[in-house]
Amino acid sequence: GNSFTYHKGMPAMLVNMATSDPGGVLQLRVRTVTAGGPNLRGSWEAGRGGGVLAPHRFDYVVLNETSGWPYHSSWIERTDAAVGLWCDLIRRRGAAPVLFQGWADGVDSEQFGQNGHLAGYTPESSHRKMAEASASLGRRHGLPVVEVGRAFDLARQDPEAPDVLHRDRHHQSTAGA
Repeated sequence: GNSFTYHKGMPAMLVNMATSDPGGVLQLRVRTVTAGGPNLRGSWEAGRGGGVLAPHRFDYVVLNETSGWPYHSSWIERTDAAVGLWCDLIRRRGAAPVLFQGWADGVDSEQFGQNGHLAGYTPESSHRKMAEASASLGRRHGLPVVEVGRAFDLARQDPEAPDVLHRDRHHQSTAGA
C-alpha cells in the first residue's frame, strides 16, 4: 500500500475499531507493507510482499495501488500486470486478495493543476474514472473491491458529513480515516 492505507495511523485505527467491542469475538491482526507513493509493480519488484506473506497466515490481503493509476494507459497496464502477480502469490498462500478503491482528490488539490495527474478532471469525473477502473480491474482478476472512493464521494456530497480530506485535499483526514 501507500499513504492512503497508512496516513493517520490507519492500521492501528482499524485494529482499535475491531477490538473496541467488549463482547466481540473478532481477533484482528494487521501487517502492513507501505511507503509513500509506491505502486504495486515497484513493491513486487522490491520483494516487499513475499517477505511479509511467507511467515504469516492471512485471510485477506488488501492491494492498494498508487492514486494515479487509472489516468494513464501505461499505468493501467502496469497495474493490471502487477495485480495479476500479487493475486497469484496471495492465493497460493491461501489468502483472498481485495482491491482498495482510491478516492477523488478535493477541488483544491495540486493534482488538478497543469502538471498533476488529474489535470482536466474534476472531483466528480475523477471519482467516476477511479470507480470504473477499479470495478474493471476487480472483474478481470476476480477481486472484491472495497469502495472507499464511493464512501468519500458520498461524504463530499453530504453537507452534514465531516470533511474526509486532509488539508492537502489528497490524503484522508482523521474523519476520512
